[in-house]
Amino acid sequence: MLVGFFYWSGGSPLANLDRPEESLERLVAREMDFQDVMSQIPAWELRLYELTGSEPETLADAIERFDELGEDRRSARSDLDLVVLLGESGQLERAAALIDALDGSDADAAHYARWLDAAYLDAPPAAEATLMVEEIRRELPRDWFVDTLVRRIATRVDDPAVQAEAEASIEARGRSLLTRVRALTATTGVVVLATVVLLWRLLRLPAGGRVAPGPLPPRWGGADGLGLFLRAAFAYLLVPVVVVTLLPGAAAGPAVMGLLGGLPMLWWIHRYLHAHGSSIRDTFGLRAPGGGGLRAAAWSVVLLGVSLAGEELFSIGLTALGVTSHWTDSFHEDLLWGSPAVVAASTLDTVVWAPIFEELAFRGLLYPTLRLHLPSWPAALLSAALFGVAHGYGLPGFVAVTWSGMIWAVGYERTRSLLPGMVAHAASNLLTTASFLVLLRF
Repeated sequence: MLVGFFYWSGGSPLANLDRPEESLERLVAREMDFQDVMSQIPAWELRLYELTGSEPETLADAIERFDELGEDRRSARSDLDLVVLLGESGQLERAAALIDALDGSDADAAHYARWLDAAYLDAPPAAEATLMVEEIRRELPRDWFVDTLVRRIATRVDDPAVQAEAEASIEARGRSLLTRVRALTATTGVVVLATVVLLWRLLRLPAGGRVAPGPLPPRWGGADGLGLFLRAAFAYLLVPVVVVTLLPGAAAGPAVMGLLGGLPMLWWIHRYLHAHGSSIRDTFGLRAPGGGGLRAAAWSVVLLGVSLAGEELFSIGLTALGVTSHWTDSFHEDLLWGSPAVVAASTLDTVVWAPIFEELAFRGLLYPTLRLHLPSWPAALLSAALFGVAHGYGLPGFVAVTWSGMIWAVGYERTRSLLPGMVAHAASNLLTTASFLVLLRF
């Protein structure tokens, strides 16, 4: 019921966002800037981005996303963006209808209508066009939509200097994004290559490079294991509701939610294990004796690399079948619009607390409990599927999270330690957070 409340009670996916118009505008503007430089890259690189889903969206995709907002939810600025997309795609009849609607609205909307009319319908005199460009530059922040509008007005009145300046601005942003995408792609490639080398060496070690002597099957029975897991999961989901209620809009909210949500879990596990003569460190292999630290680090890279490679392969397959994610799926508005304090708190929760507590719950409690009755791979798949459901993503996101959760469970079985999975989980979340920040915020 809590999972349903968090993720599926909002109706439209847009209901999960506080600023859907501005978020969509930023996303599409960056995608269009990136699209501008696609024609300048080698064919093999373009094919790579197409295969991995890194290629930018088309004008038709962007129009569909803006249409989803609906007329009653779009602001005048969103209508301006939509008209630019329609004009650039040649849908002038629909663009003209939207321009007429803007012209009959408030003063700002009528202002936008005059600029759009000059860009896509009736070309103004050169002197008036110059004044319009100055107005646009003064009143709107520069992005793909604004530079494209200026470029189109300059084209209509044959002003090559203004046109070149707008095109140069779009190209500069596109090249900056291309550099970032290349760096992120190269990072993933390096991790996957390191995975191949390290996995080959680890499997040649005695006992397959085991990290710690954590017990599997566990020291508890099935009823106790499920009881601990359900208590932990319930607290981890319920505490955020309490924190959001008591601290609405607090900059440290995400960091506090993650930590406080996991503390009951630690208490219940510690109390249970202590009563049975054991400890958290020994039970979950968090103590790595005799060179186990290096093996744990190597296994962390391997688990991260296998999870990343699998996610890419599943993404390619689902995309080929026409199954894609909604743009709001795992869209982090706090990272995009939040203050530096909010970004830091959210990153702390995502990269530190979530890997620790989620690994303890799903791989430390649930997976070993399932292993009492199931072989390793079925237990890993079932625990990972529940892990995926708890995240509340669409099908592509669910498949990616389930795959990673399964790999981390098998890693726990192989190494008898939660450390490699925790580090791999943290590194995966860090890559996702860094990608979002460098591609959309900065």
